[in-house]
Formats: sequence, structure tokens, C-alpha cells
Amino acid sequence: MAEKKDVVDRATIAPQVMGELCTYLEVDNVNESDRLLGKLGMGPTARDAMSLPYTRISAQYKGLRVTLDDARKQTTVESSINLVHNRSNGRK
Repeated sequence: MAEKKDVVDRATIAPQVMGELCTYLEVDNVNESDRLLGKLGMGPTARDAMSLPYTRISAQYKGLRVTLDDARKQTTVESSINLVHNRSNGRK
């Protein structure tokens, strides 16, 4: 029988995702309500670039990969956190 994977809490994922966004954008902080394209100025290519750091976060918890398409579809910091949270817990 397969071992049951521990569920990763969203509160654990959120600061990691926000930290990666801050690093990429070279800013001190972002808010969950910030729009990626609007307030943060992240076009499709910039959002694509986040698939690698998002995948690294998910991989820490033996989660699923975040594809370019997955990352590109995100519109807010909150949706990005939710995406990585789901992938980290093995959910699509």
C-alpha cells in the first residue's frame, strides 16, 4: 500500500510563493490581492518564468510540476499561491 503523503498547509506555501515573486520583481513585498499583470506588470512571459520556482517549491513536498501554461494562467498573487498549494499536495 502506498504511503499517505502529508498535506502541506497553504500558510506554509504562501510566503514561499510571495518570496519568489518579490525576488523576480525585485521588490520588498507583494500582497495576495495584487494583480500580476496590472499592479505588478507581469506579462505572459514573466508569468511563464515563474513555473520553475513554483515547481521547485512543489518539489520540496514531492508535489506535481507547475507547467508554463499553469503559471501563465494566474492573474493574482492569491491564484499563484493556490496553484502552488494544490500542486504541492499532488492536486491538479
